[in-house]
Amino acid sequence: MLATDFPVTPRRGQPTTRGENLHDASALDALISLTMATQRLLATFHRILPEAEGSEMGLLSLTIIAQAGRRGISQIDLARAISRQPASITRLIDRLEAADLVSRSPHPCDRRIKVLLLTEKGQQTLDAAAERLLGARFATTAQILSELAASAARLRDRT
Repeated sequence: MLATDFPVTPRRGQPTTRGENLHDASALDALISLTMATQRLLATFHRILPEAEGSEMGLLSLTIIAQAGRRGISQIDLARAISRQPASITRLIDRLEAADLVSRSPHPCDRRIKVLLLTEKGQQTLDAAAERLLGARFATTAQILSELAASAARLRDRT
């Protein structure tokens, strides 16, 4: 179903004929196509994530911890980087640690702070996820481009 299949309710002072509102309907069709393509991309992302981290937040956390390198990153800094409260990511870090993807070690200067480090298994998991995402990106991108081209052709045929 396309946006042009729905009746158009004109705004005050707007033309009421169907043809003059086609531009708005075409823009809505394009927006719907992009939204559906985004949903398919996210579904692909969820399908290929390694089970160990099981979420975008887990993969994002592993990526940020990996970027910190050998110096590691504190839970507070990780929480800031992913726009979460430190207490809210405790469970996530617990899961990552239980899966042997990250380790916690004492901060060298402040024993109250735990530093998160990526384990070898964590690096392997991150590398595997990146490889799968890259492969899926090409297949998904081809499908999305095909659907967008078909949508553009429908729009062109309607004008």
